[in-house]
Amino acid sequence: MRPHPPARTRAVAAALALAALAAPVPVRAADPDAPVPVRVEAARPRREALPTLRFLRTNLDFFRARLDRLRERALAERGSAQPIDPRFLAYRDLLASVRAAGDSVAAAADADQRRVLFASVTDLGQLERELDGVDRLLAAQRARLGALQADFAGQQRTALAVLVSGGARGDLPPALALVFDDGTRVDVPLPSEQRAALAAGGVLEVFHGLIEPREQVFAVALARADGASADSAFVTLTPEPDRLTFLRLDLAGAPAGAAGLTATTWRHADAPEPAPRP
Repeated sequence: MRPHPPARTRAVAAALALAALAAPVPVRAADPDAPVPVRVEAARPRREALPTLRFLRTNLDFFRARLDRLRERALAERGSAQPIDPRFLAYRDLLASVRAAGDSVAAAADADQRRVLFASVTDLGQLERELDGVDRLLAAQRARLGALQADFAGQQRTALAVLVSGGARGDLPPALALVFDDGTRVDVPLPSEQRAALAAGGVLEVFHGLIEPREQVFAVALARADGASADSAFVTLTPEPDRLTFLRLDLAGAPAGAAGLTATTWRHADAPEPAPRP
């Protein structure tokens, strides 16, 4: 028979056991690409106009008191300069070219106004040379605009893919429409074979295209089989820049109206290469 440990040893062991139970259990970090529920609202959410300006006016006395306490102090530190993007330096040359082209066009227009009558064939040749110069200026302007478009418009890679599922419900709408924040409307008919596939658990892609990387509020309109006006609900979504964001709309609650939809979003791990929005 094993002897019992002393009372002090038992007390220490019990304290260690309680400390182990009370210690925080490490929690695994959430997967950033995991699906996240999205709120579906029956009315368009209101956006407060100039919320930052109202906040500053409300707290004006506080900010003034804090500014009065500011004191200038010299610091023995040196700031490190960062390299400038060569494109920004090239923009200065583009502006100089635009000003020079504008001066040339103005001079040509002024000379044309003073010319009342072509006195000889030499004047006609001078006019032809001036028109050729205008063509060259236009060609240079097109090249500058192409460079700007390549720098800014060509960098857009944020995309959205909207998927639709129907669960096990058979009374699905015959069509739906997506109205984006900029007014673009995408109508999606749902024939009987597609509704049957959705009711059997299938998933249908109704939109895939580029979208601005900012908070978007777009409407989801569900058509009715009896021909009545479509029922709409609103979904707020913020696509991540340079990522493909998926949005899944579950039509299982469609008989209760568009507000009965459930939405889920997640992002794709890799950068997308989608087709442009129609």
